[in-house]
Amino acid sequence: MFKVDIQRQTSLTGDQSLVVRLCVAVKRKLQLYYWKNREFHELMADLAVPDSTISCSSCRAKERELFPTGKSGEPTIAHLGEGRLALVRDPADHLHRPLTATPRRSCPSPGPRCRTRCCTTRRTWWLCAPPTWRCRPVEPRRHIQTISWEAPRFMARTGAGQMVLASASHLWLLRAVAVGTQVNSLVQQRQFQLALELANLSSDAADEKAQQRQHIRNLYAFDLFTQKHFKEAMQIFLELNTDPSHVIGLFPDLLPQQYWSQLEYPGRLAELQGRDLENGLVALSDYLIQVRHQLMKDDSSSGTVCNRAIVEGSGTVRSRPQLLQIVDTTLLKCYLQTNSALVASLLRLKDNHCHLEETEHALKKDHKLAELIILYQTRRLHRRALELLVRHSGRAESALYGTDWLVHYLQHLGAEHMDLIEEFARPVLLQSPDQGLLIFTDDLQEVETLPRARVCEYLRRTAPQLLPQYLEHVINVWHETHPMFHNELLYLYRALAESAETAERAGHYRRRLVELLTRSEHYIPEQILVHFPHDAFFEERAILLGRLGRHEQALTIYVHILRDPGKALQYCRHHHGGRRPADDQVYLTMPPPPAQVYLTLLAQLATEISPKLLGVLAPSCAPLPPDLRAAIQLLNQHGDKMDPVEALRLLPASLGVGDLERFLVSSVARRQTALRRHQLESALCQRQAERQRAGRGQHRSRRLTLSDGQTCPACGRRFAAQSAFALLPGGDVVHYACRQPESPRPAC
Repeated sequence: MFKVDIQRQTSLTGDQSLVVRLCVAVKRKLQLYYWKNREFHELMADLAVPDSTISCSSCRAKERELFPTGKSGEPTIAHLGEGRLALVRDPADHLHRPLTATPRRSCPSPGPRCRTRCCTTRRTWWLCAPPTWRCRPVEPRRHIQTISWEAPRFMARTGAGQMVLASASHLWLLRAVAVGTQVNSLVQQRQFQLALELANLSSDAADEKAQQRQHIRNLYAFDLFTQKHFKEAMQIFLELNTDPSHVIGLFPDLLPQQYWSQLEYPGRLAELQGRDLENGLVALSDYLIQVRHQLMKDDSSSGTVCNRAIVEGSGTVRSRPQLLQIVDTTLLKCYLQTNSALVASLLRLKDNHCHLEETEHALKKDHKLAELIILYQTRRLHRRALELLVRHSGRAESALYGTDWLVHYLQHLGAEHMDLIEEFARPVLLQSPDQGLLIFTDDLQEVETLPRARVCEYLRRTAPQLLPQYLEHVINVWHETHPMFHNELLYLYRALAESAETAERAGHYRRRLVELLTRSEHYIPEQILVHFPHDAFFEERAILLGRLGRHEQALTIYVHILRDPGKALQYCRHHHGGRRPADDQVYLTMPPPPAQVYLTLLAQLATEISPKLLGVLAPSCAPLPPDLRAAIQLLNQHGDKMDPVEALRLLPASLGVGDLERFLVSSVARRQTALRRHQLESALCQRQAERQRAGRGQHRSRRLTLSDGQTCPACGRRFAAQSAFALLPGGDVVHYACRQPESPRPAC
C-alpha cells in the first residue's frame, strides 16, 4: 500500500517548492520517506500499527488510535481537507474529525460484504460499491448522483472537476458539469444548500458571485417559509438585509393593498391559518424588532435605506421614515394577534412610528379602546381621546366605563391644554364632584402647575362648593403664598359661616376661619377687615386688628365684647415682643424692650373704657366696670412684662401697698438683677480695655534696627530710606507690599 503526499510551500523569499512525502504500508509497519535530489530518503523511524493497513490517507495528524472499524467489511478512507476524513466501512460510512476522534456524520452502507472504494474532490466525495458509484457532498449530507458501471479497482482525482477510474481492463475519465449549470439545476430542484456550496466554487467575479449567492439565499429563505420553518427563514432575511415590506407581504392582511400589489415572489405564497399563522407571526415579531433596532440605530442624514427584494427587480421601500412606519404598524398588528399585552408598551414608545389610520382601524376592530386612548395621547390628539372617553364613560359594558379614565387623562394634559380641561372636566364635576376635584388637586406635576387663579374662577362658575377644598389644598399642601388665595379662602369661610343652616356647621367654618387667620402670614388684613360686620365675627376682627397693630381695639373686643380674659391673655402672649431670660442664662447686653400689650390689657381692666372706642367696635355693647382684682392678678403673674412705673400710673390711688406687695417685690428684685448685670458688663468691658492697652504698650515698646544693605526676605531687594516695612509674627522684616499674599512679588 502506497500513499504519496504532495504539498506546495512558499519560502520567506517568495520562492515556491514542492514537498513530496511517501508512506509505504508493509503489513503492520508504516515506512515514511521524503523526496530530495531525485531520490527518496528516510523521513523517520518506522511506525508500528496494531493491524495490517488496508487503506491509507494523509491528514496531518499525530499518531493516535481513534476507534475500531470492525470485521464486517473492508474499510477505506479518504482525506476531505480542513481536518476531516471519510471512513467507509460496513455497516456505515462516517465523516470524522481526527482531533476529537468522534464521528460527525453517518449514512447507510452501500451493501453488506462488498468491497468499496472512496475518492474526494474539493466539495464532494465518491463512494464506489459494485455495481454503482454514488456522489455525495461533504456538506450537507445528500445524495447527488448514482452511476451504474463496472466497479473500478482504483479511483484518483487528477484536477479540478476531474476524476480517473481504472479497472483491470478499462480506464475512465469523469468530468464535472459546469458550475453555473449545476447551480441552476440545483435551484430548480430546491437543493439550495448545495447550490450555495457550488456557487462558492464559481470562477465568476466577486460581485457576480455575491449577487448569485444573494439570489439563492433569498430563494432558500422563501422555500423555508413555505415549509413553515419561520424562524430560520426570518434569520436569513435579516442577514440578507431583505426589504421588510417584502417579508411582511408573505403574511395575509398585514400590508396595505397599495404596497402588497407591487410585490413579486418566486412562487405561490403559503396559506397560513391557525397554529401555523400564530407561529409565523411570533417569528415575524422577533424579526421586526431586530429590523426596528437597526433602523433606529442608523442615524444617516440622508433618510434613505438600501434594502434588497426577494425577487430581483421588484420595487423596494427606500425611505427610512416610511419603512419605520411599516415596521411599527405591522409589529402592532402582530401583537394584536399573538400577545396583546405588548400593544400598550409599543404605543407608549416616544419613537413610535405606527401609521395613525391603520393603527386606529386595527385597534377599533379588536375593541382595544384603552390602547386607542394611548395612541391618541401619544399623537397629541387629545380631543379625539376625550370625546371617546366621554362616550364610553356611561356604558357599563365598555372597558372605559366610569370617570376614572377621563380624570386620569385630564390630569396629564398640563397647563397648555387648559381649555380642554375646562371643557371636559364639567361633566365629571357634575356627576362626581370628589372625582372631578382630583383633576385639579392630585399629586402630579402637571396638576400642580395648572394656573391656580384660572382654576379658582372655573370652579366658582362650575362647582362653587368645591372651591374651599381646592383653596385648602393649594394653601396647606402646595404652600401657596400669594395673598389672593388666602384672602379668597377667608371670604369663603366667612360666607359659609353666615349661610350655614345649623349652628354646628356655622361653628365648624368659624373654627377654620379663626385657625387660618391665626396661622397664615400671607393674607392682607386691611382688605379682609372691611368685609367683617361690626355686629358679628368679633374674635375674627380682634385677630385682624392685632395683625394691624391696633392692640387697644383688639383687647377691647376680648375684654368688653367677648368678655373672655383667657383669650385676652392668649392674645398678649402671641403679640408680646420680648422674651423672658432663663434662670441660668447670662446676658452681656440688655434684652429688647417688650411690647406694651400687657400694659394695654391692664388699662382695659383697671380703668373705664372710652364710650367712643366701644361705640366704634360694637355700638350695641355696654362696657364693663373696672375689675381691680383681675388687674392685680395680671400684675402678679405678668408684671415682668410691663414697665412698673407705667403700670402703677394706671392703677387707682385707692389701692394700698399691701395689695401690690407681690408686684412691688418682684419689680424691685428685677431692678436689682438688671443693676448687677449692668455692673458685671461694665467690669468686663473695663477689664477688656485694660488688656488692650497693655498689649498696645508691648507692641509700641518693641524696637528693631535696619542696617544698610539689609534685604527683604520675600523679594530680595534692599530697604530704601523711604520704604514702608512690616514685621511678621515670625520676626522677619519685609516690605509692606510683600506681606500681602495677593500682591504679586516684585521681580528680582
